[in-house]
Amino acid sequence: MKISIPKIRSSERPFFISYGIFMTFSILSSSFYFKYFIGTPFKLILVLCVVLLVYQEITFGKYTLKSLAGAVLCIISILTIWRVSTGATQNTVICILIYVFCARHISFDKIGGFTIILTTFLVAFIIISSYIGIIDNHISISSLGRVREYLGFRYALFGPALIFNITALDICINKTAIKWKKLLFYFMVNFWIFEKTNSRLAFYLAVLLIVGSAVLKYKPMLITKGKIIYRLMIFSFIITFLGSMYLTITFNPNIKWQNELNMIFEKRLSLGQASLLENGVSLFGDEINWVGNGLDAYGNKNLGTYTYVDNLYIQILQHYGIVFTVLFLALFTATLVQCYRQKQYYLVIALFFMAGHGMVDDLILYMHYNTFWFVIGTNLFKTLNKKTFSWRRGEHKDG
Repeated sequence: MKISIPKIRSSERPFFISYGIFMTFSILSSSFYFKYFIGTPFKLILVLCVVLLVYQEITFGKYTLKSLAGAVLCIISILTIWRVSTGATQNTVICILIYVFCARHISFDKIGGFTIILTTFLVAFIIISSYIGIIDNHISISSLGRVREYLGFRYALFGPALIFNITALDICINKTAIKWKKLLFYFMVNFWIFEKTNSRLAFYLAVLLIVGSAVLKYKPMLITKGKIIYRLMIFSFIITFLGSMYLTITFNPNIKWQNELNMIFEKRLSLGQASLLENGVSLFGDEINWVGNGLDAYGNKNLGTYTYVDNLYIQILQHYGIVFTVLFLALFTATLVQCYRQKQYYLVIALFFMAGHGMVDDLILYMHYNTFWFVIGTNLFKTLNKKTFSWRRGEHKDG
């Protein structure tokens, strides 16, 4: 399969060096390689990444009222996260917000192409490492006989989420120009990962994207049809948030259809409801330690009762608070509006899938599983005005 390497300008090099380091260690942190740099080394790596971004902003940064407003929103979000969260999760999410802002002048296709190459290499490296015994390939068997290989990752869902991100990125970047053999290749890879990990959600979504891409290759004019559907997709994050809250709050195990839905979602409704009742909701969030099935860097599992909330919207509402949740929904909704106005229909569809994905999986909060975070920066914060301000020049310039 042919892989093209994006051409990077000198003004973009600090960003891509930083992003490459960040992505490499973020993906490795989801595997059993994490034990080799957990703790202080990982923090120092993230500090290095931020320093490189600061250097780029000082040297090449351009600003308008729009980009400065974006910076303010990012700072508010960062302060909110800093207040309630600790450890690697806090540092990673804060870095994501900084990357979103600093990538505002870089093409999303270029970032996506770079991500595809790097992620493909790292996923292959981790899986091969697990099969030749360098790191553990943990295997779990549920009470229902569900067998799952972790393939070197600390949880069975991590590998499939990375493969789904690669699939979605390549389809969005190449659109109808994507080759048939590449679509077949992605189906085979996603199917193999599904067979090994039994990760149904990532596989089903990947199949939908691949089939949809194949249809659009055959009838490309369909992408411009259905404006009413696109207008509904614009509000997909708000709709899925409200839908999540309604289904969770009103869940009643004595109502047959709700109980069946809860079973289909693997008890996500009952777990979300229990968390809302126990932890509540606040303006700026609270530190909440849910117990899940993921393993730590050394392969150990939490021994407590399973309480993990997979629903992204309930998780950020409780963990980061109402203020962050409103900003999250507003930014992605505004991004969808901008994508629709610019007729970037593939991105609209991709973000729609992301919004739906969030109802049953919180992994899309993290950039190494969800590169579409960058669409916010490249669509909302990008300099469109003629007059910009550069710190390096210290003067205004007509663009």
